[in-house]
Amino acid sequence: MIAPSEPAVRAAFAAVFERLAAELGAGATRIVITPLRYAARPYSHIVLAEATGGDRPLRFYAKIGKASPTLESDSPDTATRYRTEFELLSRLSAELRDDAALGVVQPMALFEEFPAIVTLEAPGRDFLAEIKATASFGASAAAEAALATYARLCGAFLKRFHGALPVAGAWTLEDMRDYIDRRLRHLVETGWGGIDLRWRDRTLRWFDDLAADVSPADLALVAVHGDFGLSNVVVHGGRVAVLDVSMFQQGSALLDLTHIHHQLVQLGAHPRFTRAFAARLARALIEGFDAVLDPGAPLFQLFRLQHMACQMARLADARDQPWLSRLYDRYVTRRNLAWLADAAG
Repeated sequence: MIAPSEPAVRAAFAAVFERLAAELGAGATRIVITPLRYAARPYSHIVLAEATGGDRPLRFYAKIGKASPTLESDSPDTATRYRTEFELLSRLSAELRDDAALGVVQPMALFEEFPAIVTLEAPGRDFLAEIKATASFGASAAAEAALATYARLCGAFLKRFHGALPVAGAWTLEDMRDYIDRRLRHLVETGWGGIDLRWRDRTLRWFDDLAADVSPADLALVAVHGDFGLSNVVVHGGRVAVLDVSMFQQGSALLDLTHIHHQLVQLGAHPRFTRAFAARLARALIEGFDAVLDPGAPLFQLFRLQHMACQMARLADARDQPWLSRLYDRYVTRRNLAWLADAAG
């Protein structure tokens, strides 16, 4: 779809493009903006467009926020979140300007009255698309090495990101336990994967055993991306550029890392890829972040549990998927449960 179907959303984008064209043309040059592709997201409407008439064509993404009943009542309003996102992108862009391997999408404009944020299109394709294009059903040694480099750079980016905005304080394992248990209870209620109360209780006992060995130093707050995944990283020419920092928050240094690590490990469940390939990318990710980090450490394991619980809760609700997709969902769930059973002992 090139443009949104709702008249109000189309009108909002038209107003954004008019404002942007005026800024790009600086009142002298006539800038023409052509929408190329539209996508609806849970919290936003996004249009890829191209501006012509200036020194060179510019392709960019315009994102207009929308209210969502799923946001917590104490969450910042959309305009505040977009202002924070724009400021953070501007700060990171300046900090990484001279880095040949790490970057973020370049912010172009912020229009708080809509609210809308505009960013330049980053060259390349997202990391997941790159993996599928170059490694499906077998990757050459060169392609696999290049993908491992991108994974390593993702880890390096996170290390830089966590230090970009100094924060203070600590988070609690009690909140993490409650977050996980809400998803476990949902799994029990749906019966997905044969999960019952006995399995939930066993999993929570394992959580408590691991939590007892977590150092207080590991609970320090850092700046986290909040949605750092394979589809939010663009790769090209030995460089990574990170997208969409709108979910920026404070949290654990392992939150983002274990999220994309989970996605990489899960590639090994797909028939396109081998487990050895997925494991190599996962190891490279950790190496880029911290060469001495042990993925068997208690807190790392707790986050793996959290991401698996979230994934299985989503799969439990995906009842309208085609039968083949549901069959794959059940396989992924069985794989997760096997890992949990082995890890919990």
